[in-house]
Amino acid sequence: MPRKGTVIFMDLKEILKHIEQNRKNIGLSEEEMNKLWVAADDLRKFEKERTDKNLREPPEDAKYPLAWKAYYKAFAEHYEAVRETTRLPYFVHLLGVQRTLLQYKFGRNDTMLAAAILHDWIEDNVDPEKWDATLSWVVNELNKEVADLIKALTNEPTQKIDIDEKEIKLYFAKQEDGSIKLMVKADYINHKLCHMDDKALFIKLADFQDNIIESKNERESPIRIWGHIKFIEDNAEIFKDKINPDHITLMGNIKRILKDIYGID
Repeated sequence: MPRKGTVIFMDLKEILKHIEQNRKNIGLSEEEMNKLWVAADDLRKFEKERTDKNLREPPEDAKYPLAWKAYYKAFAEHYEAVRETTRLPYFVHLLGVQRTLLQYKFGRNDTMLAAAILHDWIEDNVDPEKWDATLSWVVNELNKEVADLIKALTNEPTQKIDIDEKEIKLYFAKQEDGSIKLMVKADYINHKLCHMDDKALFIKLADFQDNIIESKNERESPIRIWGHIKFIEDNAEIFKDKINPDHITLMGNIKRILKDIYGID
């Protein structure tokens, strides 16, 4: 199930009308809008349950064939979801992450672009008991590297506890010795960052950037993301082999947005 409190559901036609009316404000190009309509037409032709066996094949001249196929899968999985805070279709966030990657030479990679647009699929839409089977599907339909990146970007299941009448969400973090440790979200994400390779880390940074752009009405997420960027910078020894000039530029852009929009420095 999608994350409670972050997404709601609307009719596909209503969502597409909303996107069309706000396309320029959202930042979608005419080409991206046309792709949305094509994907919607495909969904009308066959039920969502059958999309696993009916991925639209990319044209022979497609520059990013894996990302092209992943796009249609992501649309099929997220097309009804809308972010409750912004009322924007959730798919717009996925496009935003992918679009950020395309702005950097390191991000213009077919495997990374495919993983970027599917990075929330398993965590939001798949029962944890079916995660392994779903990743096997990704290996078969796309490739193992895409599956590994999605796995690295997927947060493990959570457990909610009450402390002083406040509900706290704890994450199950796997340790080096195979044991499990419960962590609050900020510590858990830092733990995940330490175990990502350079490609997964870059996608996560793009995810951070798009999330803070969409979080204009609240400060909790931007402050937490500032903490993650500072964590990376303060632990240079851990990340020295995972960061290239594009990572540094992207982190700089995130810090600039945090300062300009939220006054966080």
